[in-house]
Amino acid sequence: MLEDAGIEVLVTVSRSDTWGDSHVEGVRALFNGVVESGFRYNTDAPEFSAGIGLLDGVIAGLVEMHGAEKVGVLYVGNDEFLPMMQAMRYYENVSKVRWFATNTQSFKTYFFEDPTAREFAEATQFTATRSITTSDNKIKDALDAKYTEMYNATISTYGYAAYDSVWLLGLTILQTQSTDAETLADAIPHVASHMLGASGDLSLTEYGDLATAEFEVWQVSDGAWVQVRDE
Repeated sequence: MLEDAGIEVLVTVSRSDTWGDSHVEGVRALFNGVVESGFRYNTDAPEFSAGIGLLDGVIAGLVEMHGAEKVGVLYVGNDEFLPMMQAMRYYENVSKVRWFATNTQSFKTYFFEDPTAREFAEATQFTATRSITTSDNKIKDALDAKYTEMYNATISTYGYAAYDSVWLLGLTILQTQSTDAETLADAIPHVASHMLGASGDLSLTEYGDLATAEFEVWQVSDGAWVQVRDE
C-alpha cells in the first residue's frame, strides 16, 4: 500500500504497547524505504500536543529533504486518534503528507461526523487496510445480523476475531479434555486447521496469524470510505 503510493520515507505514530510496537517493527522489516520514529505515545496521556509538536518538526524536515509526495505517516492506534487530529489542526506540517493506518481506523465514522477529522482525512488522503472474509460465509452472516440487531452498528474485524477465538478455545478444551495452558497452546493450531469461523478459514501460520487473511485498501474521499482498486 505504501510503496504503491510512492512513499519512500515513512514516519510512524504508534501506541507504546506490544501491539503498536509489533506493527511498527513488522512494517520496518518489510518496507522498501526509510522508516523514522515520529511519535510513540501512552494511551492514557491526558493530551498529545507535545508529541504532535515534535512530529510536526520531524515531518517538516523530511518534506524539505525528500518532498511531500515521498513522505508518509503510518498511524498504529485506536480511537485516541480523534483527539490527536483535533490537536493537529494547530500545526502546519502534519497534514502536508499522506497518512495511512491499520484495520482499526477503517470505516470509522468520526472521519465524517467530526469536522476537524473530516478536514484532516481529506487533506491527507487518509488510507487504511481492511481485512475481508469470504463472501459465502453463513457464520459471518448470522453474526452480522445479530450484532446489528443488538447494537445497530457494523461489527469490526476484531469482533470477528473475538467471536472465533472463544469458539476455537472452547472446541480445543473439548477436544483435549484439558484446561492446561501448554496443552491448549499445542493443540489450538491443529483444531484451527479444521475450523471455519466468522473470519473464514481459521488455519494459522507459525506465528499464530490467519494463514489466508486477505485485505482491501480504503480511502476517505468526499465524505465517504472509497475502496482503492488496482488498475
